[in-house]
Amino acid sequence: MQGLLMIDMQRAFDNSSWGERNNPQLEVNSQKLLNFLEKGYWPVLHVQHVYTNTQSRFHESQGQDFKDGFQPYPSEPVFQKIVNSAFIRTNLESYLRDKRIDKLVIAGFNLPHCVSTTTRMAANLGFKTSLISDATASFAYPI
Repeated sequence: MQGLLMIDMQRAFDNSSWGERNNPQLEVNSQKLLNFLEKGYWPVLHVQHVYTNTQSRFHESQGQDFKDGFQPYPSEPVFQKIVNSAFIRTNLESYLRDKRIDKLVIAGFNLPHCVSTTTRMAANLGFKTSLISDATASFAYPI
């Protein structure tokens, strides 16, 4: 079975301190993907980066909440992580195996960190993975 893994679609990424983003259409493209898949075709799983440091963009007092339009439905699981990979210190892998989800379509923030790490780890664990390039985004890095 296939599933959609939405990674870190959180308000923290609206903070201007991230700098310039490469894909301003991320939310529009991701919403189209969600609208199609949430009609019962595939299960949708959400990943949320959480952090206890009150200075972090991912602290509950800052930008931990999901972006508008990306809040999970009550029936959709949320896997909270504190590191780049959604597989570390979460029950994501056991959930996928229990539900017999062996193929993942992956979208979200931030491509060079959480998205790529989770995608690589999913493949290393034996899951078939597809990364939707126009439903991910990266920020410019200073040279």
